[in-house]
Amino acid sequence: MFCPFCGAPLGDRVYTSCPRCEGRLPTDLPTVPAQGMTFSPTQHSPAPDYRWPSPTAHGFPAQMEGGSRPSTQRLWLVLGVLGAILLAATGGYFASAYRHSPGSTQNGVPVVAASTTPSAPPTNATVATTVPTDATAPTATPKGADCRALAGFGLGSPASSVAAGNGYAPPTTPLVPFPAYSPGFLYSSFTDLAPGNPQDVYHFILISVCSPETTVGAVSAFYASAMPQDGWSQSPNFPYAGDFTRRCGDPYCWNWGPTGGDINRYASLEAVQQVGSAVTFSLRLGTEQYV
Repeated sequence: MFCPFCGAPLGDRVYTSCPRCEGRLPTDLPTVPAQGMTFSPTQHSPAPDYRWPSPTAHGFPAQMEGGSRPSTQRLWLVLGVLGAILLAATGGYFASAYRHSPGSTQNGVPVVAASTTPSAPPTNATVATTVPTDATAPTATPKGADCRALAGFGLGSPASSVAAGNGYAPPTTPLVPFPAYSPGFLYSSFTDLAPGNPQDVYHFILISVCSPETTVGAVSAFYASAMPQDGWSQSPNFPYAGDFTRRCGDPYCWNWGPTGGDINRYASLEAVQQVGSAVTFSLRLGTEQYV
C-alpha cells in the first residue's frame, strides 16, 4: 500500500497517518470480503480490493489530493501572520508621521513644523549676577599717606607753601622746587653773623620735607636737575655759621642773586634719608643782609 497524499510505501501495516507527510489515513479500509460473497471449496474467492479509495470518499478536501505537504502549509501560514504584523506596524508608523507632518491637522488644529533655529532672548532680559556677600572693594591708598604717618608731617602743609610763607616766593626770589605731594613744616630759623663783620648778617630757615613713594637717589637727582632750571647756580661754598668761605662738601649747594647785583640767596640739601617708602630731608634756605 502507498500513501494517497505523497505516495510513500506503507507496507502491510495499518497507519492512521502517513509517516512521511503526516496525512491522515482512512481506517475503514475493507479487510474482509464484501457481504454476500460466497466461497467455493474448489474455487478461489476473488482477492479483496486493497486499493485506497479516493480521498473525497472519506471527507478529505479535493485539493489535498496530490497537494502540498501539511508542513509546507504551516510555513506559509506563519509567513502570512508575520507579514500581516509587519504591515500593521509600518502602516501605523507612516500614519503617525503623516498626522504630525506640517500641513496636516490633529484634532482639527493645523500642525506647525518645529523651528530648528534657537530663539533669541527677550530684549529686556535681565542677566542675573551673583556678588559675593563678603566681597570688599579695594581702597586706594591716598598719595602721600606714608608721609602723613610720620611724626611732624601729619598736619604738614605743602613744603612749597612753607617756603613761600617764609619769604621764598617769586618774583622777589627764585622758585624753590619740591617733589610732588611733599608735605613740610618749618623746623627752625636762626641768624648768623659774618665773622669779623657784624654788619654782614645771614638769616636761615630749615624746612623739613617728606617725599612719598620715592628713594634717596631720586630726590638727589630731582634737586640736581630742578634747581638750575629755576635760576639757581651750583656753588662749592656755603655760608655755614655766617662764613661764606666754608666748603659745601657735596654738589647740593646753590646760590642766587639778581642780575648785576650781589648774591643774596642760598640753598642747601641736607640730611636725606630713606624712611620706609618715603624719603625725608631738610632744605636750608638763607638770605644775606647788610645792616
